[in-house]
Amino acid sequence: MKDVLHTMKHTFSLLTALLLAPLAVLHAEELSPPLDAASWKARQGLVPAERLPAAFEVGSEDGLRFSLSGPMAKGKQMRWERPWTTGEHAPGQWLVLEYRAQWANSILLALLANDAAGKLSATTLVSAQDLVRDGLWHRLVVQRPYPAKPTALRVLLDSNDSHSWFELRRLEWVASPELAGPALAEDKQPSQRPDLQPLSLTFNDHYDLLLKRPYMRVENDTAVLDGGARFTRDKVSLEGVPFRVESKPGANNLITPPPEPKENNDLVDHFGLQAPRRAVTPVSRDSRITVPVGREVSEVFLVLAAELPGRELGYFNGRSPTTLDTVEEFAVRSDLPR
Repeated sequence: MKDVLHTMKHTFSLLTALLLAPLAVLHAEELSPPLDAASWKARQGLVPAERLPAAFEVGSEDGLRFSLSGPMAKGKQMRWERPWTTGEHAPGQWLVLEYRAQWANSILLALLANDAAGKLSATTLVSAQDLVRDGLWHRLVVQRPYPAKPTALRVLLDSNDSHSWFELRRLEWVASPELAGPALAEDKQPSQRPDLQPLSLTFNDHYDLLLKRPYMRVENDTAVLDGGARFTRDKVSLEGVPFRVESKPGANNLITPPPEPKENNDLVDHFGLQAPRRAVTPVSRDSRITVPVGREVSEVFLVLAAELPGRELGYFNGRSPTTLDTVEEFAVRSDLPR
């Protein structure tokens, strides 16, 4: 028996430890000062009267929650601000945001500062284009230009729905992406499953590179969604299933599919113009990953990492994070011996 993984739209990497997963399983951390609800104040005077919601609030649930409500199909907006605390970040640091949101047209996290003329300006740290608004916890790690002397943090929430919310449980600057935290939290108690046997796998890539690639795609706009540090030991337990992983820094610990055919880099004639083959008549890639099992089994547990674009251009919504929304985008097939 062997298991074959098919990727029908995006590139996936097989790993013996899950590196793209809902962050709801991460252990809760002590809230940092920016997540103190009492320090945030609504700024109704900055919102046009016709757009003020019927109700709005900032409070603490699993984290810091901003919410607003009002009549359906009417545009509503609210802004909240908190004074900036000196020393919260240093130049060149990365912003780590753990969040969840739903029913929002627009979300904005910005730093306020006075420009050279003394006029107040806002520098966007995170916008709706960076966020997955599905109501589940996600982690965003970004590095963007920050003003040298910020005066306040601002959150803007905009919606046409009857209720909308944006919640944070982590807002922190760190020196490097590796300090963002683990991609997955291991079980507190290792699982004992003598009925499970590890597979012998041949790796051809490693997670350290997978984590860095999104940061290098767009200059001055580096972001990765649901990333985190690799495992620090070879034997880990995730949601009751033990895995044996390769934890040595720099060592290969992923299986990736073959690269895109080189022919797609060739220039071809297209209605009298020269264009890359990938843009007009691409040669299909084979994104299949084959995992030989070589024994009779009843179950196979695989853990995956997805290397997805931080933003893709959508038909209606502009640029937004890449998500897997349909079953056709990913499939697993078992080939049984005949």
